[in-house]
Amino acid sequence: MTELELIEHLRMIVLIIRNLTFVRSNEHHVIKCFKLVDIIISLFVDLIDHEITMNCLDIITNIAKHIVLSEVNCGQKLVQSLFTLFSSSSFLAHEDLYVNQATVDQCIECLRRLSLSAGNEEFLEEISNT
Repeated sequence: MTELELIEHLRMIVLIIRNLTFVRSNEHHVIKCFKLVDIIISLFVDLIDHEITMNCLDIITNIAKHIVLSEVNCGQKLVQSLFTLFSSSSFLAHEDLYVNQATVDQCIECLRRLSLSAGNEEFLEEISNT
């Protein structure tokens, strides 16, 4: 299997997970899969592919109120990536990722939802001050 085929498979898997998280009753099941959540966050942080990144952002936003940043592997990197996306210029050339107003709005909504989880507010303040 080529790298391109692997990326296509990954796109499909992430899209399926994304669609599952739009059903509120599925949120709890997804958040209980700690390794899956870590993988989704890692894929978002790595910004390897525009479609994967945006679908991961949807997933993370949908389950954000259940995420405890100190309990995930890339909690600090997740918040830094969200800040990078909405504070960057309209194009991150090194990631080939176009950042539009909808992406900025979603990053802000994701941060808002992350702040709803106990303990995350202090974590968010600490990271935003760096």
